[in-house]
Amino acid sequence: TTVSGAMDNGGVGGEHGGGHHQQEGRQATEEHRDNNHNHNNNNNNNNNNNNNTTTTKGPAPSVWGRRGQQQQTASLADQQQVGSTTRGGGRWGAAAPTSSILPGGDNPYFSAGFGLVVLGGALAVARAGGKRGWDMARRQMVLRMEIASHDPAYQWVLRWVGQQATHTQEVSVQTSYRLAADGRKGTHFDLLPSPGWHWLQWKGRPVLVHRTRDKQLLDVSSGVASENVVLSALGRDKQFFLDLLLHAKQLALAADHSKTPVYTAFGHEWRLFGTPRRPRPLHSVILDQGQSHRILTDVQDFLHQPAYYIDRGIPYRRGYLLYGPPGTGKTSFITALAGELRYGICVLNLSDKGLTDDRLAHLLSVVPERCITLLEDVDAALDHVGIPSAQGGASASNRHGLGVTLSGLLNTLDGVASTEERVLFMTTNHIERLHPALIRPGRIDVKEKIDFATRHQMEHMFHRFYPEAPTSLGTEFADKLPQHVPMPISMAQLQAYLMLHKSQPRNAIHCLPEFPRL
Repeated sequence: TTVSGAMDNGGVGGEHGGGHHQQEGRQATEEHRDNNHNHNNNNNNNNNNNNNTTTTKGPAPSVWGRRGQQQQTASLADQQQVGSTTRGGGRWGAAAPTSSILPGGDNPYFSAGFGLVVLGGALAVARAGGKRGWDMARRQMVLRMEIASHDPAYQWVLRWVGQQATHTQEVSVQTSYRLAADGRKGTHFDLLPSPGWHWLQWKGRPVLVHRTRDKQLLDVSSGVASENVVLSALGRDKQFFLDLLLHAKQLALAADHSKTPVYTAFGHEWRLFGTPRRPRPLHSVILDQGQSHRILTDVQDFLHQPAYYIDRGIPYRRGYLLYGPPGTGKTSFITALAGELRYGICVLNLSDKGLTDDRLAHLLSVVPERCITLLEDVDAALDHVGIPSAQGGASASNRHGLGVTLSGLLNTLDGVASTEERVLFMTTNHIERLHPALIRPGRIDVKEKIDFATRHQMEHMFHRFYPEAPTSLGTEFADKLPQHVPMPISMAQLQAYLMLHKSQPRNAIHCLPEFPRL
C-alpha cells in the first residue's frame, strides 16, 4: 500500500508537474518575444526546478510519472529550440530572418525611412544623369552664339532681330535722330525685342533669341546695365551664324551708307558722336588748283593696293599732314574726303588729360573699319599736354606726368605698338612748332599746305554760290576783290561775305568796299 501510494502520488505528481512545466514553457516563449533576456532567465529557472523536482521525488516513477517526465523533456526541448532560433541558432545554427539582421529589427518606421532614402538617392542620380545627358545632346545638336552689349555686333544683331521678329508682342524702344534729305533732323523710333525669349526663322531654320539684362552689373564705360543676347539654332555648322552676322552688318551699314558717321573716344572705345552726317560733296570744298584731286588720288591708291605694301614688307598705313593758316578749309576737306570714300571719321583729342600712352595705343588699335583717324590742331594739343615742340620746352602738365608723352605718341604712330591698315590725318596751323620726329616720313607721308585764297579759288567760290551767273562776273569779282580787301584772305572770310548776298551776285561785287568792315 505504501509503495502503491507512493507510485500513485508520483504519477499524479508527474502529470501535474508535466502540465505545470508545459504551461511555464508557453509563457516563457511569449515572454521571449517581448524580451530575449527574460526568456533566458526563465529557461534557466525552469531547468533548475525540473532538476529539483526529479531529485526530491525519490522513488521510481510510475508509468504516469514517466509519461509526465517525457512531456516535460519535450517541453524543455521546444523551449530550447525556440530560444536557439531567436538567438540565431548558436555558432552553427540556422540563419535568422532578414528583418532581425537589419538595424532596427521589425521597426516599420525605420524600414519606411530607409526606403525613402534609397528612392531619393535614385531620383537624384537619375536627375543628374538626365541633365548631363541633355547637356551633351544639346551641345552636339544645337548651336549657341552669345553677343555682349559692348561688342560692335550687338546693335547690328539686335536691329536685325527687330526686323525679323515682327510677330513678337514684347518690344523695347530705341530713339535716334536722323538727318532728312533736306538737312533737317528728325526723330526715328526703332522697336527692338525686349529682354526675354523670342523666336524667328532665317533661311528656313528656327532661331531662338534670348535677351538678358543684368541690372546689378553695370557697364563701366556707359553706366548702363550690361546686356547679352544669345541665339540658338539646330545644327552643327557654325557658318550659319557667320552668315547671320555678315547679313546683320550689311543691313546696319546700308542704313548709314550714305551718311558720314563721326566717332569720339569714350574711355577705351569709340562711340558714335551724335547722328551720322549727310556727306559733304568734295567739290564743295575749294582748294587750290589740282590740290584736292592730288590728295584724293593718293588715298584711293593706298586703299586699293594693300598687296603692294605687304609684298614689299612696308607697313600698310598712310599719314597725311594738312597745314596752313586757320580758316583755309583743312578740316572741311577731310570731312568731304570721308564722304567721298564712304568712310567715317574718328576724332582723337590729344589734349585730353585722361589720355595716356597706353590708352592712345589701344584706341588707335580698335579704330572701326572704314574710318579716317583725325588729330585736329595737333600743335595746340601737344602744347597743352606739354610735349616739347621743335623749339623745346614743356608745360607744367608734362612735368607732372599728365597726358600723352612724345615717345608714346611716336611709338603709336610708327613703332612696335603701331597698327596697320590705317589712314591718319593731322591738321596744324603752325608746322614749325611740331617736333621733327613727329612729321618725318613713315609717320607723315604726305604734307599739303592749305594756304590763303588764290585767284583760282575766288572765282570758283563765286560760281559755287551763283551757278547761273555768267563767267564774266566771276572774273570781275576776282579782279576787284584785291582792290578793296586787304590780302591775304581766307576761304572762311570769303564764304562769310558771299553768304550776305545769297541770290544777288551783282550786289556781291558792288558791295566789296564794305568787306573790310565785316
